[in-house]
Amino acid sequence: HGKYQEAINDYSKALDQMNKSKEGYLLSYDIDLCFVYTQRGFNYQQSVEKQLQIDLWSKHSPSKKASLLRSASNDIQQSISDFTKSIEIGCSPISTMYLRRGLSYGYKSEMKSACSDWRQAVALGHKDAAEWVTSYEWVTSYCK
Repeated sequence: HGKYQEAINDYSKALDQMNKSKEGYLLSYDIDLCFVYTQRGFNYQQSVEKQLQIDLWSKHSPSKKASLLRSASNDIQQSISDFTKSIEIGCSPISTMYLRRGLSYGYKSEMKSACSDWRQAVALGHKDAAEWVTSYEWVTSYCK
């Protein structure tokens, strides 16, 4: 959890600096923003996965899952925010942003939103997403 938090802090500082000196970035500003939001969102997700250390759809009891999710809820929400921002500013590959945001929605058990994002990733041509969405029973059971 520690190394992910360090990375998150570094990316947050970079975003603060970029937003303070926007004019210095000119053409590369959006590309830089894409990199920082995407990487910070990814690190939030990695932090969540490390905190949970389980497959959310595994055999663990509902109360155990709920307890673990509560402890990771801020990181989950922040990853959704970062991937949403990545989608809004057109980061590439956008299909990956939808896939990743869908994962975070899945962590929150917001399956309607998760399925919507996963379908969008597939529609945008994400090959791994297409295989993943049709191969995993828990995904297909929610995303009929």
